[in-house]
Amino acid sequence: MNEPEAPTHGPAMTACESCGRHPRWETLVDGDEERWFAACRCGRMQAFLPDAPELQPEDPLGAFLAGPGRALAPASPPWIRLFLRSLEEPNPTRWTYCPGPCPGCQAAATFGFRACPRPFVLAMCTLCFRAASRRPRT
Repeated sequence: MNEPEAPTHGPAMTACESCGRHPRWETLVDGDEERWFAACRCGRMQAFLPDAPELQPEDPLGAFLAGPGRALAPASPPWIRLFLRSLEEPNPTRWTYCPGPCPGCQAAATFGFRACPRPFVLAMCTLCFRAASRRPRT
């Protein structure tokens, strides 16, 4: 089996410490910064940062994607992902403003949609995320 070619610059082409195979290296150039990442078939990940070649990051994928010492943005909460997903095709949900205060926080920041062909609206507050069904105001 052919081993991948060694890059002309960047990380040394060494065997994986876990299984002895040679991982495939990918590079990312971000402005003046260059970062390298390898994922071996055994699952071991490595990052190489030319500005700090001796550094072995605890999170190689995070160091490769964001850069050394920079945290990745936290994952959005599930209800936010559900809301954003509801806006996508092929059947987007048509959210509309629901006037009146939220029963939980009393803020006027509630949106809703008709879930069924019934006279009720499923409403969700965009501040406290309380969800409730209510009759739409006419």
